[in-house]
Order: sequence, then structure tokens, then C-alpha cells
Amino acid sequence: MTIETRNWNDLDEPQRRALLRRPAMADDGRIRAGAAAIIAEVRKDGDRALLRLTAQYDGADLESLRVSEQEIAEAVASLPAAAIDAIDVAI
Repeated sequence: MTIETRNWNDLDEPQRRALLRRPAMADDGRIRAGAAAIIAEVRKDGDRALLRLTAQYDGADLESLRVSEQEIAEAVASLPAAAIDAIDVAI
């Protein structure tokens, strides 16, 4: 998946309005049913379901859901100071 980025200052007013519009949810019933099935599966099988669903939807075959202290430290070290400040403010 590729995330397309835009520079707000380079956009004219119609382009800005278009970016702020939420996408139409044409098949809302199907989405709700899919989400309900996922929730039911996780309620029934717990972490095993989460591991299965992560492999199915994200293509990540995890052995555990636990994040190690080292992984957390590496993630924090990779963030710019402004991002850490923003997280602190959000908390």
C-alpha cells in the first residue's frame, strides 16, 4: 500500500475541500458484518485469533503480541523529538 502525500500550501481551495471530504462508505453493511465477525473471532479465540488475523490481513506472521523493551527503545529512538513531544501532549 502506498500513502499519497500532499502539501497543503500547494493546494487551491477546491483541492483542499476535496481532501477534507470523507470517502463514501458504499458498502457499509458489508464492512459492519466483517468487523463484527472479527470481533466475535477475537472474543472466542483471544490472542490466537489476533495472531491469525494479523497474518491474514497484514501478512505478518508473529509468534507473540508482546513488544520487547528493546523494540520499544528502538522505536522511540527512531522518532524525531517533535513526534515524541506530540505523543506526550496527546497523552
